Amino acid sequence: MLPVNHVTDRQTVVFRSRSGSKLSSVGSKNLVGFEADDYDARTHSGWSVVVSGFTEVVEDDDEIRRLDHLGLQSWGGAGDGASWIRIRPTSVTGRRTSGAAFAG
Repeated sequence: MLPVNHVTDRQTVVFRSRSGSKLSSVGSKNLVGFEADDYDARTHSGWSVVVSGFTEVVEDDDEIRRLDHLGLQSWGGAGDGASWIRIRPTSVTGRRTSGAAFAG
C-alpha cells in the first residue's frame, strides 16, 4: 500500500508516478486495488471506496495534455516528468458509516 494523490477521470482513477518509483512498476495491464477514504472525527462518520481494476500507462500526447489540466497537485514530487497511470475498474465497492452519538 502506497499513498498517492489521485483524481477521477470519467469512470477511471488516474495518478502520476515517476520512472523508477515503486508505483511505476504497476505499468500496464496489472490488476491492482485502490482505496480512498475519509472520516470526520467530530461526528464519528466516514466513507471508504475500493476500486479493483487494471492499470495502463497513458501514452497518447493529447490525453496526457488533457489529464495535465485536471488540477492534480502532487505532494511527493511526481509532477513534471512523471507518467500518468490509469486504473480501469473491474469492480467498485464502498461503504459509508453514519456518526454515532459521542458521550465524551
